[in-house]
Amino acid sequence: MAKRGKKTSKASGWTFLEQVFAVIIVLLVIVAAYAFLVREEVVEVGSIETYQGALDLRAGDAINSTHSFSRTLKEEYQVHVRYNVPSAGIQIQPIVHFRVWNETTGKELFKETTQARYDKNIRLDSEDAGHYEFVWWVEADAGAGASRVDYEVLIQPTEKLFEKRT
Repeated sequence: MAKRGKKTSKASGWTFLEQVFAVIIVLLVIVAAYAFLVREEVVEVGSIETYQGALDLRAGDAINSTHSFSRTLKEEYQVHVRYNVPSAGIQIQPIVHFRVWNETTGKELFKETTQARYDKNIRLDSEDAGHYEFVWWVEADAGAGASRVDYEVLIQPTEKLFEKRT
């Protein structure tokens, strides 16, 4: 007995479902190729740097009467300076001087003289970029005595901490 009905031939082409599946695969390949070529990644460009310590600055001693560190700042930064000059148990205490200055431009950012606690925020713009020196000192010829300085300097970029790189 012969079968009745439509004759179907595979030679005529793909079914609709096969065509949709093929288009999806082609689109996935295109997206994967684009993602491979672009390769955007998030990279940290800045983080908080901390400089801290305890100093014994001695008057009348040229070597131990000063302490400094330098840092090159290229972008916009927020600098937080905090230090304390405790006076407990110290008989003669010389005055502590502190300054931040840009060695590149010769510009003094600020200068302070204190015998107590100090706390300050400084915002540096991109035009303030340069090599900065942070200096604590007592007068070397101020007689005798010592001042203890507990300090902490935090330096961090003010704007973008992260950026996309391709």
